[in-house]
Amino acid sequence: VLFVSMDDGSGFDGATGTERATLLYMRNAGSKEESFHDSLDTINDKIKELEKEIAKGIKEKNIDGLICVSCEPSLFPQTFSAASSYNLPVAGTGGTSLSEISSKYKIQLIGNSGGSVATTPETKAVSFASAFSQHWDLKYNPWNVKAKRKLPTWRSVLNSCLPAFWSVALLKRLLTTTPILEWVPEMEMLLVVLESYTLPTVCAVIMATSRRETESVAMAAILAACACRKTIVGGLLVGFLVATLEEHLLYMCLLQWNLPATMTNLLTSGFVGIMTAVLISPFTPYLSMATEMYRDFMTTYIWSASNGTYGDVVRLFILSLLGSVTCYGSKIGWYHSIFLPIILIEMEVGDASMLGTLDFLTLVLVCSGVCLGLLLTGSDEERRLAKRGITINLLCGDFIEACYPHMEEHTFVSMGGYLASSISASILSESCKSSAYLPFPVALWLADDWRTLLIASVIVLSISFLSTVLNYFLFIRNSKKD
Repeated sequence: VLFVSMDDGSGFDGATGTERATLLYMRNAGSKEESFHDSLDTINDKIKELEKEIAKGIKEKNIDGLICVSCEPSLFPQTFSAASSYNLPVAGTGGTSLSEISSKYKIQLIGNSGGSVATTPETKAVSFASAFSQHWDLKYNPWNVKAKRKLPTWRSVLNSCLPAFWSVALLKRLLTTTPILEWVPEMEMLLVVLESYTLPTVCAVIMATSRRETESVAMAAILAACACRKTIVGGLLVGFLVATLEEHLLYMCLLQWNLPATMTNLLTSGFVGIMTAVLISPFTPYLSMATEMYRDFMTTYIWSASNGTYGDVVRLFILSLLGSVTCYGSKIGWYHSIFLPIILIEMEVGDASMLGTLDFLTLVLVCSGVCLGLLLTGSDEERRLAKRGITINLLCGDFIEACYPHMEEHTFVSMGGYLASSISASILSESCKSSAYLPFPVALWLADDWRTLLIASVIVLSISFLSTVLNYFLFIRNSKKD
C-alpha cells in the first residue's frame, strides 16, 4: 500500500510540490508499515523508488490486482507497465487518472470504477470488493459478514439528544426575553427554525447514525428531516427509515446494478433523503398534533388552576403524586426509560418543560438539601461526597445520586424527600417550566413564573435538609450512644 495525504488536509488539486505531505507504506499484508514526512516533491521521489517493489511483486505473481484511488500515473510507470503485461485487473476512483491509465497502458479496468466526486470510504470499499469478486467469480455478500450489534432503542437515541434540547431551550429563552430580536436581522427566522426544524433534524441524524455510521446516511437524514416540522417523533422515524433504506440501496447500486461509486452516493444520500421526506410528509402533521395535544392536556388539566374547589383538590393530589413518583422513580430506573423521554417531548418546540421542573425540584434540589444536611451531621466520608454532591447539583443540575446511599439507609430521610417533592410540586403553575442540568439561577431564569419556582425550591431544600438533620438527632446519634 502506498498512500499519500497532505498534512494540512487540503487536496492535491493546485499543489505546487512544496506543501508538507505524509506517505504511508505498508508491505506483507500490513505486517510491515513505514511512514515518511516531507515536502510533496520529496514524497513523490520516494514513491518512484518504492513503486519498483510493486512492479516486482506483479512480475513474481505475488500481486493479483491493483486499487488506484486518485493516483498520479506518472509516479507508477513500472507498476502499470507490469500490470498491463500480466493483464492485472484494476479498480479505483478518480476519473482523470483512471482514463489516463487505461489509454496509456491499456490497463483492464473492472467493475464500476469511475469518478471520485461525492464518494465515501464505504462506497469505495464495497465498490472495489464487488469489482474483484465479480472478476474472480467469488461470492461477496457484505450484509452477511457485518458484525451483529445490538442497536440502541429510540429512548436511548432521544436521551442522547439532550444537549441539543438544552441549548435550543436556552437560546429561545434568550431570544424571547431580551431585545436581541430587534438588534440582529433575521433573528425572527432563527426563532422559527429553532421551534420547527432544529430538534427534529438532530433526532433524525442521531437515530440514523446510531444505526449506520456513514456520511451518506447523515446527509439523507438531514434532507428527510425537512418534512418533520415540530415533531421529534417524526425525526426519529425518518432517521430509522433512511438508515434502513440507505443500506439496502447501497448494496443494490453497487452489487446488482453495478453503478459507479459517485452515482451510488448521490442516490443513497440525496434520493433516499428526499424520497423519505416525500413519503413521510403526509403523516408528520399528525405526529406533531399528537404531542401538541399531550402538552395542551397537561397544561389545561394538570398544571393550570381550575375554577372549582373539587377540581383544585384533584389537581393538588395529582401534582403531589407526580412529585413523589418522580423522586421515587429515579431510584428504580424510571428516569432514563420514562421521565427523560417525556421531558424531551415536552421540549419539542424549544420550550422548557414542566416535568423538567419536577426533575429540578424532586431530584436536584432534594439531593442538594440532603447533602447540605450531611455537611452538618455526616461522617467525614459522607461529608466529602455531600460537598461534591451539593456543588455539582447547584452549579450543574446533576449528580442526584449523591444522596441515594444515605436515603436508602435511612427511611426518615427518604420520607422527607418524598414530602418535599410532593409539597413543592403542588404549588407549581403552568408558567414554571424549567429544566435540570442548569445552574440554580439559570434554572430560575428559564421559568416565566420564577418567583413561584423559587418558593418551591426553598420548600424542597428546607424539608430535605431538616429531615436529614432531624434523622441524625432522632436516630443516628441515639444509636451511637447505645
